[in-house]
Amino acid sequence: RKLQAIGTVVLLTAKPETIFERVRYNTNRPLLKDNMNVDYIRQMMEKRRVYYEHAATVTVSTDGKIITEIAKEILEKCDHTLLRVDCTGEEIRNLCDQGVRYHCASVCIPPCHVAGAKRYVGDRLKICTVIGFPNGYMTSAAKAFEAADAIRNGADEIDMVINLSMVKDGCWQDVEKDIMAVRE
Repeated sequence: RKLQAIGTVVLLTAKPETIFERVRYNTNRPLLKDNMNVDYIRQMMEKRRVYYEHAATVTVSTDGKIITEIAKEILEKCDHTLLRVDCTGEEIRNLCDQGVRYHCASVCIPPCHVAGAKRYVGDRLKICTVIGFPNGYMTSAAKAFEAADAIRNGADEIDMVINLSMVKDGCWQDVEKDIMAVRE
């Protein structure tokens, strides 16, 4: 979960036979150096599968695909993000252009840029924003207002920073109420 806290974790999968074909002539694979065969790859994958799947936020099969197809599929499942406090309208438009060009799932931008970005891209790209960013310690009412305002301005998706103080204090009912206030 620590990996997921810092960003999107992409799990690239392939059949053991595919992996064998891709690496069989590569002598720089320490784990396969003495066991370069499909059965060993299958066993190793099975032992690690639960850990990989637990860590992943996005899974992409690479079987039968070239690298550009894999990259395109990854981008289609990820937000292209610019949340820097001093980002300009021009930078947001450039981000949107990249998001459209690379078929990203959305662009994730500060709430103050949502209306302009929505006017700029129309329906060619989803607009996402983050409520309560970066610390999440404002009131639930303030977050609810911010979310409603972002939706009125054209946001297609809302992410929310939860109140970390509530989490650290173990106040899970308060965390739930905070989330529900924004959802309503």
